[in-house]
Amino acid sequence: SQVITSLLLASSISALIAQIGLGSNPAFKLPLYQIQNPIAELPIFIGLGLLVGVASLAFKAMLRKGKSFFESPLFANVPVNARPAIGGLACGLVAVVFPQILFFGYETLDALLADTNFPLWLLLSLVALKPLMTSIS
Repeated sequence: SQVITSLLLASSISALIAQIGLGSNPAFKLPLYQIQNPIAELPIFIGLGLLVGVASLAFKAMLRKGKSFFESPLFANVPVNARPAIGGLACGLVAVVFPQILFFGYETLDALLADTNFPLWLLLSLVALKPLMTSIS
């Protein structure tokens, strides 16, 4: 009972602070969508859910690899305080070519949801680079 009360209080306060800081607008501008054929579309959505689940496991593994990379003997002589700067420098260098990897990516997702045409090579690059840069920064 006390845990549930604390959870409700914390989630209410965080929602209030988020609304004050971010406003009441949704994070993404979703186009109107209606399911045309539930029998045909449900397996696609299930497949997408499984694909995203596998991607989340890969992201978690990449985060562990990024941490172990900076704890490897390669960085043994690098001060601990300088390691985030190295990760930030790497992210900055990659962001010169792929600025979409910076921040949360709301603009890129909004553009994708609005049917903006992105080259396939760019999308595949972002799928690989965003988690990689997140794991080393």
